[in-house]
Amino acid sequence: MSKRKTVVDAMETALRAITGIGIVTQDKKIWSGLNPDDHPALLLTPDKPEVERLAYAHATSFDMHAIMQVTIEGLVYDILEADSQVSLDNLLSDVEKAIVGNTALSDLTVEVVPTSDEILTEWQDHYGIFTAVYAVEYLYNHNTP
Repeated sequence: MSKRKTVVDAMETALRAITGIGIVTQDKKIWSGLNPDDHPALLLTPDKPEVERLAYAHATSFDMHAIMQVTIEGLVYDILEADSQVSLDNLLSDVEKAIVGNTALSDLTVEVVPTSDEILTEWQDHYGIFTAVYAVEYLYNHNTP
């Protein structure tokens, strides 16, 4: 299994551990078909990593360095807009605690740092959404990108 997939899967596992979470997915088809019972929900979207060579190619040692941006979208469903804002803020906080404080993810990465987060101020049809972006830095061997 590639290191990139292992890191993204570890992020997904950490997010699934958040108390009260409904759906955590990387599948946009699942994301687009959510109903209120599935909330709060999270969508992970990893970007293509920026890669640089650290050393001459080696059969097993880390010889590559990568930084990958991972976007996490959070969606909540609440009857009142004020409740939605509180739910979004709490979920955003829970996401950061789950990602940054996860030991398994720390063992796989050099660093995981939130680079931006935004709670959308528009609230429609009882749904609220946020977007958070994390820079995930990791080392790997060129044989398992």
